Amino acid sequence: MSLLDIDQDFAPILGAPLAIPENMIFFRGYDSKYPAISSRVTHYGTSWTAQCYATTSPDHRLGAFSNKRMLRLLDLRYIQVLLKQLFAKRAYADFAGMEPMARMTLSYGLCSLQDQIRLMQHLLAKAPGTHATSEYYNNHLKNKNYSEMPLTVNPFTPDGIRVGETTNDALSLISVKEIFGGWVDGFVAPRFDSVFHVEKNGFIHAEMVLFDPVHCGIAMLSPTDPVSSVSMSIEQILNHHSTCQTFTLRMMHRTMVRHPKLSGGNSKRNSSVSTDTGFTVDTSPFFDKLEAKNKDAVRDSKQMMRFGRSLRKKIQFIDRFAPHPTLPLTPW
Repeated sequence: MSLLDIDQDFAPILGAPLAIPENMIFFRGYDSKYPAISSRVTHYGTSWTAQCYATTSPDHRLGAFSNKRMLRLLDLRYIQVLLKQLFAKRAYADFAGMEPMARMTLSYGLCSLQDQIRLMQHLLAKAPGTHATSEYYNNHLKNKNYSEMPLTVNPFTPDGIRVGETTNDALSLISVKEIFGGWVDGFVAPRFDSVFHVEKNGFIHAEMVLFDPVHCGIAMLSPTDPVSSVSMSIEQILNHHSTCQTFTLRMMHRTMVRHPKLSGGNSKRNSSVSTDTGFTVDTSPFFDKLEAKNKDAVRDSKQMMRFGRSLRKKIQFIDRFAPHPTLPLTPW
């Protein structure tokens, strides 16, 4: 067994899921009042990031977990690409109908930063990060010449940022699970810089999200189980593999994306990991309310599920390498 190291940066994985080998080890800080493994959408990470949540209350614990089967995960950056295409084919124009789309756009930065700030002011008006993001935009981007803008942004249209506000993020995950859950087990995301999260030095830690840990065959290690000191990064898992995935957006267009060969397990690109304390999304409070049948949580969850199911009808994934039906040859 090896430790799954998602903190090291990795090249975008576009066009195909990443296969996480079985018997990897990853961590989560969890509330012991609830089952450590359930069918709710769950975040995992390294022991260091999980430890941050293991100390939030006397009831929280640090747990080590492992997968008893291979996991198929999408890169969140690939999900961002697909969601933008799906959102361009909406069937309604009122904001009430578009609220799920707005929540996901806010969570994953699927619009310009200027438009995202408008969404923050509508959905997260009282959040400290909303003020911080507006202040950043006014000080560094508004009315600036292209050459005056920070080198970290697109000077023509500064892109949106990752916003991990817990309730909004939990609602977004409900739709993402509905759209992609029939194809993959979840997603993995690298560290995202985000001025919204000023309370934790302005970034979100790398994360692995599983849509249904029970279905994924996740098991919790006991305190007496030995934990390997050998780690494996995403780049090492990818190694020299190159895959090609074709997907069809129904009534839209057909696209084929090739994931190029990477440099392999010895890649040193951005291999140094910051020791700063960053933000890690914790959606557990919302799912606690949902399981307790909180009226507002149930209503909002159903809305996100309906939206996700409507988008799922528009997308179909095709594995070009899957076995195809064949017919035996017969003599003339």
